[in-house]
Amino acid sequence: AAIKLLRRAKKPTFFVANKADSPKEDATDLYSEGVEHVYCVSALHGRGMADLEVAIVSSFPEPEELPESEEGVPRITIVGKPNAGKSSLLNRLAGTDRMMVDSKPGTTRDAIDLLLKQGDKSYVFVDTAGIRRKGKVSKEEDPVESMSVLHAIRSLERSDLAVLVVDAEEGVVEQDAKILGLATDRAKGIVVALNKTDLLSKEEVAKAIERAREKLAFAPYAEVVTISAKTGRGIAELMRTLDKVGIEYSKRVTTGELNRFFNEVLETKPPPTKGGKAPRLYYITQAETRPPTFIVISNAPESIHFSYQRFVANRLRQSFGFEGVPIRIHYRPKRRKTLDELKYGPRNSDPTDG
Repeated sequence: AAIKLLRRAKKPTFFVANKADSPKEDATDLYSEGVEHVYCVSALHGRGMADLEVAIVSSFPEPEELPESEEGVPRITIVGKPNAGKSSLLNRLAGTDRMMVDSKPGTTRDAIDLLLKQGDKSYVFVDTAGIRRKGKVSKEEDPVESMSVLHAIRSLERSDLAVLVVDAEEGVVEQDAKILGLATDRAKGIVVALNKTDLLSKEEVAKAIERAREKLAFAPYAEVVTISAKTGRGIAELMRTLDKVGIEYSKRVTTGELNRFFNEVLETKPPPTKGGKAPRLYYITQAETRPPTFIVISNAPESIHFSYQRFVANRLRQSFGFEGVPIRIHYRPKRRKTLDELKYGPRNSDPTDG
């Protein structure tokens, strides 16, 4: 009966006769049922296992090519506490049950990549294991979970954007903030997805958003969306937000635009004197994208107060956006010209030359 059921399934099927500890033993009974080939193995001694493994692997479909850092293909890691709905969200995005889902926390043990195409756009989503509080993860008690958390962090490091999935019923708690801190420390674009909002009223959803922004105030640039992985509500808005944050993460502002902005900032509020020094700011340029990184040239970078640095960062956001992404601003001293440069001029047109 079992063999007939397997035949109707029309799936690759391997018939294995275990406990065949010597070459003399065979599987005559299985062959009498019309089975074409039987793998005689000994799980205890390892006999015949190599042939079985080769046969199983050769039946696998060709794997999808997952772009690692292809231009225009964002890599998005889904993070959060156990049972927040990360795998359910990825299943909803994929339109099929690609990930195993269970009400018991800890179902996902490893980071799983999924290439998703929507129209002419491609994304690589990475589902990760839920990250519990450090005190609850012990290498001795559960080495698999400890390694799963490590893989989740490594996946985050290789990503462009991070989606923090939060149980909206429970609200943002300390562990959610710590997980978001992992993403901010690694300068990733961030979207906070408040999941399971189908279980809440409109008033409760509004309160959940307000509390989330309060708890995650250390990353005020993070975008917050409400979703239900179960019903699909809010998924379209999540994708639009990810597209927007992806664009902001790769945004480049020209040096001309930056310095016009910088002149206005200096006219409005020049840097205050600190330690008896009056720092001068000469110009600003964008050095990198992903994340947007800026260099400000100054005669005394160590004298620029952190509050003024925060003021410049806020003005940058007001002028150029950068919603959902961190921005880095480094203050550098004005480099002195070498004797050859004074005599022959600069060797290149690097805007950071003095």
